[in-house]
Amino acid sequence: MRDDIGIENAALRSIIIKMPNLSGEYVNKGVIIITFTDTFRYYYYNVDIEAMQKYFHIVLDPSWAGYCLPEILFWTAYKSPVIVQATEITDRNFIIGTGSNLRAVEFGASDWVNYNTFSHMPIRNIYDSIYVANYSRVKQLRTARHRIVGIAALRRTARHARRRDSRGGDTDTTAAQPARPDGPRQHCLPRRNAARRRNHSASRAIGTNIARSRQHSRPYRITRQ
Repeated sequence: MRDDIGIENAALRSIIIKMPNLSGEYVNKGVIIITFTDTFRYYYYNVDIEAMQKYFHIVLDPSWAGYCLPEILFWTAYKSPVIVQATEITDRNFIIGTGSNLRAVEFGASDWVNYNTFSHMPIRNIYDSIYVANYSRVKQLRTARHRIVGIAALRRTARHARRRDSRGGDTDTTAAQPARPDGPRQHCLPRRNAARRRNHSASRAIGTNIARSRQHSRPYRITRQ
C-alpha cells in the first residue's frame, strides 16, 4: 500500500460520531467513522490503532464494492472488533468468512441519519429528486440523469393511462400532461406497500388501455404537446 494520504484528507474523511467519556479508569468508548478506502492507508502508516481502539469503536465505510483489499484486510491484525459497513451481500459474506475481528453490518453511510427527522412540510417542493455526488466519472451522473428522465416519462404514461381508463378509453390520442407543480407531494420516504399498490394500479391501467386501443382502427399512441 502506498503512503500517499495526508493528514488533511484523513481528518476531513474521519467523522467522530460520539466522543469517548472518561470516568476514572473506565472508558465509555466513542465512535469514529473512517470513510473512503484509501483513507485507511493513513491509519496504517501513521496511527497507533491499538491505542486508538482503547477510546473509540472504529467503523469503516469503504468507497466501493469488493472488499478483498489490503486497506481493509490489515485491520484483521488487531484484537478489538472493527465494524465494516457492507451493503453488498457478497462483501458481507466475504468479511464474515474471514473469521476475524471484522464485523460486517448491512447498513451504509446514509443509515446514520435518523429518517424520523424528515417529515412532510406544507410547502411547495422545488425538487423531486436530489442526487448528492461529485463530478467524478465513477459517480455516473449521466446514467443517473437518464434514469430519472425515464422514470418521469413512465410516471406521465401511467397517469395518462389512468386518465384514459376513467374516460372509457374512447380516444386514441391524448396529450400526456406533467404533474401539477402545486399538487400534493409524498413524504421523503413513502411506505413500500403504498408504492407497490400505485405501481400495480398503473400497470393494470396501462394493460387495460393497450387492449382497448387494439379494438380501434388506429394504433394506440401518446403524443406530447
